[in-house]
Amino acid sequence: MSRLPHGSNGYLHLLGRIRDVIIVQANLVYAGPIERVLAADPTVAEAYVVGRPDDVTGEAVHAYVVPAAGRVPDGERLRAVVAQTLGEPSVPRTIQSIDRVPVAPSGKPDKRALSQPWAGTAT
Repeated sequence: MSRLPHGSNGYLHLLGRIRDVIIVQANLVYAGPIERVLAADPTVAEAYVVGRPDDVTGEAVHAYVVPAAGRVPDGERLRAVVAQTLGEPSVPRTIQSIDRVPVAPSGKPDKRALSQPWAGTAT
């Protein structure tokens, strides 16, 4: 018989995600479609979406965009495009411009690093 760690009370706590799913007010929101909508904008070179805990909605969508050369993304316009294309639950609570995405040791974008407090510029 296996024993649970002291203090676990029988609960399993998951850290991180198996896939990019954000649960916003009981709606399953997938990061990929939001990233594609944001990256299709001519002012955006790259887009990454993460979920963070939220007291009101359970989780909230947060987006990070690398601006296209010489361009400045308009966060309100990008939110409106996401709302029109994917619906309100998919709209990012924040959109922050970043110079480059952090990279994990694997060479892939490090979304875990993005989900931490970030010193980007909110738009």
